[in-house]
Amino acid sequence: MNGGSGKPNNDENIGSEGQIQPGFLVLLRGELWRGYRDIFVAILADFVTFMLVLLALAGVRLLLSLLAKAGFASSDLLILERLHFWAYYVVFVIFSVDLVLKLVIGLFRK
Repeated sequence: MNGGSGKPNNDENIGSEGQIQPGFLVLLRGELWRGYRDIFVAILADFVTFMLVLLALAGVRLLLSLLAKAGFASSDLLILERLHFWAYYVVFVIFSVDLVLKLVIGLFRK
């Protein structure tokens, strides 16, 4: 401690060979987590939602390939595949814009 002020002295966190002690890393991690927790939670929530939607789209792709193997008309499959492509595109754009907006709003809030 630094003269009884309750604040750690930076020299106490450095070992004899100039290595940083574990207590400093825990303090640093805690400070970083508190500063960026809201942004991290927003990104994680978007990531989980995006992965669920991506899994659903992959399931539809599997269904389309099964329909092709079952002998479904290729003209009808072409329409469904085109819709499937645009669904991927729309999901990507929506989640990308949402992620960027949340990051910008989170940065300007502080």
